[in-house]
Amino acid sequence: MELYVGKLESKMEDRAAGLKELNHRTKSILDSFIPNSIATILQAGRQAPPELYKNATVCYLRYCFIGRQTNSTTPNVPTAEEHMTLFETFESLAVTNPLGVKIITLTDKSVLLMSGHDGKASHADAALSTVKFSLLIANSLRGRTTQVNIGISSGAVCGFLAGSQGQRFIVLGDTVDRAKELSSYAPPSTVRLSSTTYGLVRALLQHNKIDVVLETHGSHEVWSI
Repeated sequence: MELYVGKLESKMEDRAAGLKELNHRTKSILDSFIPNSIATILQAGRQAPPELYKNATVCYLRYCFIGRQTNSTTPNVPTAEEHMTLFETFESLAVTNPLGVKIITLTDKSVLLMSGHDGKASHADAALSTVKFSLLIANSLRGRTTQVNIGISSGAVCGFLAGSQGQRFIVLGDTVDRAKELSSYAPPSTVRLSSTTYGLVRALLQHNKIDVVLETHGSHEVWSI
Protein backbone atom coordinates (compact mmCIF):
# COMPACT_ATOMS: atom_id res chain seq x y z
CA MET A 1 0.00 0.00 0.00
CA GLU A 2 2.80 2.43 0.91
CA LEU A 3 4.53 1.59 -2.38
CA TYR A 4 1.31 2.33 -4.30
CA VAL A 5 0.85 5.64 -2.48
CA GLY A 6 4.46 6.57 -3.19
CA LYS A 7 4.04 5.90 -6.91
CA LEU A 8 0.79 7.84 -6.96
CA GLU A 9 2.39 10.83 -5.26
CA SER A 10 5.28 10.68 -7.72
CA LYS A 11 2.86 10.69 -10.67
CA MET A 12 0.94 13.62 -9.17
CA GLU A 13 4.16 15.59 -8.71
CA ASP A 14 5.19 14.87 -12.31
CA ARG A 15 1.77 15.96 -13.55
CA ALA A 16 1.88 19.15 -11.47
CA ALA A 17 5.32 19.93 -12.87
CA GLY A 18 4.00 19.31 -16.39
CA LEU A 19 1.03 21.63 -15.84
CA LYS A 20 3.33 24.28 -14.43
CA GLU A 21 5.56 24.04 -17.50
CA LEU A 22 2.49 24.18 -19.79
CA ASN A 23 1.19 27.27 -18.00
CA HIS A 24 4.63 28.88 -18.31
CA ARG A 25 4.77 28.14 -22.05
CA THR A 26 1.21 29.42 -22.54
CA LYS A 27 2.08 32.66 -20.73
CA SER A 28 5.27 32.98 -22.78
CA ILE A 29 3.31 32.61 -26.03
CA LEU A 30 0.64 35.09 -24.91
CA ASP A 31 3.32 37.57 -23.87
CA SER A 32 4.99 37.25 -27.29
CA PHE A 33 1.94 37.46 -29.54
CA ILE A 34 -0.68 39.51 -27.65
CA PRO A 35 -0.44 42.92 -25.92
CA ASN A 36 0.02 42.59 -22.17
CA SER A 37 -3.33 44.22 -21.36
CA ILE A 38 -5.18 41.68 -23.52
CA ALA A 39 -3.14 38.73 -22.23
CA THR A 40 -3.93 39.67 -18.61
CA ILE A 41 -7.66 39.76 -19.33
CA LEU A 42 -7.56 36.39 -21.13
CA GLN A 43 -5.59 34.75 -18.33
CA ALA A 44 -8.30 35.93 -15.92
CA GLY A 45 -10.90 34.15 -18.05
CA ARG A 46 -12.66 37.32 -19.19
CA GLN A 47 -13.53 38.67 -22.62
CA ALA A 48 -11.29 41.45 -23.91
CA PRO A 49 -13.00 44.48 -25.51
CA PRO A 50 -11.52 46.32 -28.54
CA GLU A 51 -8.75 48.72 -27.57
CA LEU A 52 -7.27 51.85 -29.17
CA TYR A 53 -3.47 52.06 -29.18
CA LYS A 54 -2.67 55.71 -29.89
CA ASN A 55 1.13 55.41 -29.96
CA ALA A 56 1.63 52.21 -31.91
CA THR A 57 4.31 51.43 -34.44
CA VAL A 58 3.49 48.71 -36.95
CA CYS A 59 5.87 46.69 -39.09
CA TYR A 60 4.52 44.74 -42.05
CA LEU A 61 6.95 42.16 -43.39
CA ARG A 62 6.28 40.34 -46.64
CA TYR A 63 8.34 37.28 -47.47
CA CYS A 64 8.63 34.68 -50.18
CA PHE A 65 10.92 31.81 -51.02
CA ILE A 66 13.02 32.72 -54.05
CA GLY A 67 14.55 30.37 -56.60
CA ARG A 68 17.15 28.07 -55.16
CA GLN A 69 19.45 28.59 -58.14
CA THR A 70 21.92 31.46 -57.74
CA ASN A 71 20.73 33.37 -60.81
CA SER A 72 16.99 32.86 -60.23
CA THR A 73 14.58 35.29 -58.57
CA THR A 74 11.40 33.39 -59.41
CA PRO A 75 9.38 32.62 -56.26
CA ASN A 76 9.10 28.93 -55.47
CA VAL A 77 6.42 27.05 -53.61
CA PRO A 78 7.99 26.51 -50.17
CA THR A 79 8.42 23.08 -48.71
CA ALA A 80 6.89 22.21 -45.36
CA GLU A 81 10.39 22.15 -43.87
CA GLU A 82 11.12 25.67 -45.15
CA HIS A 83 7.93 27.04 -43.65
CA MET A 84 8.55 25.31 -40.33
CA THR A 85 12.11 26.64 -40.15
CA LEU A 86 10.91 30.17 -40.93
CA PHE A 87 8.11 30.04 -38.35
CA GLU A 88 10.53 28.75 -35.72
CA THR A 89 12.86 31.68 -36.50
CA PHE A 90 10.07 34.21 -35.99
CA GLU A 91 8.79 32.52 -32.83
CA SER A 92 12.25 32.21 -31.25
CA LEU A 93 12.96 35.88 -31.93
CA ALA A 94 9.59 36.86 -30.47
CA VAL A 95 9.97 34.81 -27.29
CA THR A 96 13.54 35.96 -26.62
CA ASN A 97 13.31 39.56 -27.81
CA PRO A 98 13.84 42.13 -25.02
CA LEU A 99 12.35 45.01 -27.00
CA GLY A 100 8.65 44.66 -26.19
CA VAL A 101 7.69 44.00 -29.82
CA LYS A 102 4.75 41.66 -30.43
CA ILE A 103 4.26 39.40 -33.44
CA ILE A 104 0.56 40.08 -34.02
CA THR A 105 -0.03 37.86 -37.05
CA LEU A 106 2.14 35.26 -38.73
CA THR A 107 0.97 33.78 -42.05
CA ASP A 108 2.55 31.92 -44.94
CA LYS A 109 3.20 35.25 -46.74
CA SER A 110 3.57 37.98 -44.14
CA VAL A 111 4.32 38.96 -40.55
CA LEU A 112 2.77 41.88 -38.66
CA LEU A 113 4.71 43.31 -35.71
CA MET A 114 3.61 46.01 -33.27
CA SER A 115 5.10 48.02 -30.41
CA GLY A 116 3.77 50.85 -28.25
CA HIS A 117 0.98 48.67 -26.84
CA ASP A 118 1.82 48.84 -23.15
CA GLY A 119 2.61 52.52 -22.57
CA LYS A 120 5.85 51.63 -20.75
CA ALA A 121 8.13 53.23 -23.35
CA SER A 122 7.91 56.55 -25.15
CA HIS A 123 6.50 56.53 -28.68
CA ALA A 124 10.00 57.13 -30.07
CA ASP A 125 11.60 54.31 -28.04
CA ALA A 126 8.82 51.90 -29.01
CA ALA A 127 9.22 52.86 -32.68
CA LEU A 128 12.97 52.31 -32.48
CA SER A 129 12.35 48.88 -30.92
CA THR A 130 10.24 47.92 -33.93
CA VAL A 131 12.91 49.14 -36.35
CA LYS A 132 15.63 47.19 -34.53
CA PHE A 133 13.51 44.05 -34.32
CA SER A 134 12.67 44.20 -38.04
CA LEU A 135 16.38 44.56 -38.83
CA LEU A 136 17.05 41.57 -36.59
CA ILE A 137 14.59 39.48 -38.60
CA ALA A 138 15.99 40.69 -41.93
CA ASN A 139 19.56 39.91 -40.86
CA SER A 140 18.61 36.48 -39.52
CA LEU A 141 17.13 35.57 -42.91
CA ARG A 142 19.94 37.06 -44.99
CA GLY A 143 21.66 34.46 -47.14
CA ARG A 144 18.74 32.03 -47.02
CA THR A 145 16.29 31.28 -49.82
CA THR A 146 13.89 33.77 -48.25
CA GLN A 147 13.28 37.30 -49.55
CA VAL A 148 11.81 39.89 -47.16
CA ASN A 149 10.33 43.33 -47.84
CA ILE A 150 9.59 45.48 -44.78
CA GLY A 151 7.51 48.61 -44.19
CA ILE A 152 7.07 50.46 -40.88
CA SER A 153 4.57 53.16 -39.93
CA SER A 154 3.56 54.83 -36.65
CA GLY A 155 0.22 56.11 -35.37
CA ALA A 156 -3.06 54.95 -33.88
CA VAL A 157 -4.43 51.42 -34.43
CA CYS A 158 -7.46 49.55 -33.14
CA GLY A 159 -6.82 46.07 -31.75
CA PHE A 160 -9.36 43.37 -30.99
CA LEU A 161 -9.80 39.61 -30.71
CA ALA A 162 -11.51 37.90 -33.65
CA GLY A 163 -12.73 34.42 -34.47
CA SER A 164 -15.50 32.32 -32.99
CA GLN A 165 -13.46 31.81 -29.82
CA GLY A 166 -11.43 35.01 -29.94
CA GLN A 167 -8.34 33.07 -30.99
CA ARG A 168 -6.81 35.79 -33.19
CA PHE A 169 -5.67 39.29 -32.26
CA ILE A 170 -6.08 41.76 -35.12
CA VAL A 171 -5.02 45.39 -35.56
CA LEU A 172 -6.58 47.73 -38.11
CA GLY A 173 -6.20 51.34 -39.18
CA ASP A 174 -4.41 53.73 -41.53
CA THR A 175 -1.12 52.98 -39.76
CA VAL A 176 -1.38 49.29 -40.70
CA ASP A 177 -2.37 50.14 -44.28
CA ARG A 178 0.62 52.49 -44.64
CA ALA A 179 3.05 49.84 -43.36
CA LYS A 180 1.63 47.35 -45.88
CA GLU A 181 1.98 49.89 -48.67
CA LEU A 182 5.60 50.63 -47.77
CA SER A 183 6.47 46.92 -47.74
CA SER A 184 4.90 46.44 -51.18
CA TYR A 185 7.66 48.45 -52.88
CA ALA A 186 10.53 48.05 -50.42
CA PRO A 187 13.63 46.46 -51.99
CA PRO A 188 14.59 43.00 -50.67
CA SER A 189 16.08 42.99 -47.15
CA THR A 190 15.35 46.72 -46.85
CA VAL A 191 13.32 48.44 -44.14
CA ARG A 192 11.24 51.40 -45.34
CA LEU A 193 9.98 53.94 -42.79
CA SER A 194 7.03 56.31 -43.08
CA SER A 195 7.65 60.02 -42.48
CA THR A 196 5.89 59.70 -39.11
CA THR A 197 8.13 56.86 -37.96
CA TYR A 198 11.26 58.58 -39.22
CA GLY A 199 10.31 61.75 -37.37
CA LEU A 200 10.06 59.73 -34.16
CA VAL A 201 13.32 57.80 -34.47
CA ARG A 202 15.60 60.15 -36.44
CA ALA A 203 17.70 61.27 -33.47
CA LEU A 204 17.78 57.74 -32.02
CA LEU A 205 18.90 56.27 -35.34
CA GLN A 206 21.74 58.79 -35.49
CA HIS A 207 22.68 57.99 -31.90
CA ASN A 208 22.73 54.26 -32.71
CA LYS A 209 24.73 54.94 -35.91
CA ILE A 210 22.06 53.39 -38.16
CA ASP A 211 22.33 54.85 -41.67
CA VAL A 212 19.13 56.00 -43.42
CA VAL A 213 18.62 56.98 -47.06
CA LEU A 214 15.93 59.45 -48.15
CA GLU A 215 13.94 58.38 -51.22
CA THR A 216 10.78 59.51 -53.00
CA HIS A 217 7.90 57.33 -54.12
CA GLY A 218 5.30 59.29 -56.02
CA SER A 219 4.38 62.24 -53.81
CA HIS A 220 5.66 60.56 -50.65
CA GLU A 221 9.06 60.81 -48.99
CA VAL A 222 10.25 57.53 -47.49
CA TRP A 223 13.38 56.55 -45.60
CA SER A 224 15.18 53.27 -46.20
CA ILE A 225 17.56 51.36 -43.99
